[in-house]
Amino acid sequence: MAALSIRRAAALVLMTLSLGAQAAIFSDDEARQEIIKLRPQVENLRRSLAVVTEELRKSEEARLSAEAQQAQQAQQAQVRALQQEEAAQLMRSAMAKSADDQVQNRRGLLELANQLEVLRRELTQLRGEKEELVHYVALVQRGLQDMKRGQADLQMAVDGMRSNLGEMQRNVNEVSTGVEARIRRIEPVKVSVDGREFEALPLEVSGFDAALATLRKGEYAPAKTAFEQFQLRYPTSGYRASVLYWLGNAQYATRDYREAVASLRSMLQVAPDHPRAPEAMLTIATCQVDLKEPRNVVRRTLEDLVKAYPNSEAAAAAKERLAKLK
Repeated sequence: MAALSIRRAAALVLMTLSLGAQAAIFSDDEARQEIIKLRPQVENLRRSLAVVTEELRKSEEARLSAEAQQAQQAQQAQVRALQQEEAAQLMRSAMAKSADDQVQNRRGLLELANQLEVLRRELTQLRGEKEELVHYVALVQRGLQDMKRGQADLQMAVDGMRSNLGEMQRNVNEVSTGVEARIRRIEPVKVSVDGREFEALPLEVSGFDAALATLRKGEYAPAKTAFEQFQLRYPTSGYRASVLYWLGNAQYATRDYREAVASLRSMLQVAPDHPRAPEAMLTIATCQVDLKEPRNVVRRTLEDLVKAYPNSEAAAAAKERLAKLK
């Protein structure tokens, strides 16, 4: 189209030049007439030239635009080529990395497979252990059931034992009470009689106290019998000296003077340092007087009393009696 416009423009120019040449041949009037005639054509030519010029301009612009578009397309193609090259490079890198990743994945898969195999073997072992554990749990459960039954039996036995224990406890309490009573009767206790301390059985204490109480009530014969029985029953008692002394006094009260002298002399042999020894010697002297023994016998007894126990009240009484015997 651009070439056609150029050719048309050239033809118009040639026509214009041709007309100018023809006008030079005619005279001025003719030329004027000819020019007037040619004015429309010239005007048409001008318009045609303007149109052609405009077309040429547009054609040039279109050409330039096409070239620019082609250049842009070429540039875009280059950009796309570069992008494709970069994409290909990235693709190659990705493929290389993917290959490495695949190698790593294969290694990981092999390791995972090995681990799965180990886990499989462990799972098999665990299943075996689970079966053993289930069997053991069953045994334990049966054992627990047996224990529960045994516990129930044991509880029944314990209840029975508690009942028996209560009965036994009552029996033990009764026996303990009786034993304590017996122990109290046979276990020695500390006593103090006539200024002397010693241990004696409870029966000894009660027997002596009962005999002495009988004597103090003036029941001399029963008291004499009680002291004699005490002496026979407890010959080595700590009460022996006191028993002999009070026995001699009971015998003196019943006028058994010789027996009284014998008992009191036995008391002095057993315990010459007894607090009642001076009184015992004084009672012997009194019995000798009642027996009407010689005065020298009585005097000897009183003198021995004063000599053995000079600071006693019995010694003072003996001195008075000695004065009367002169």
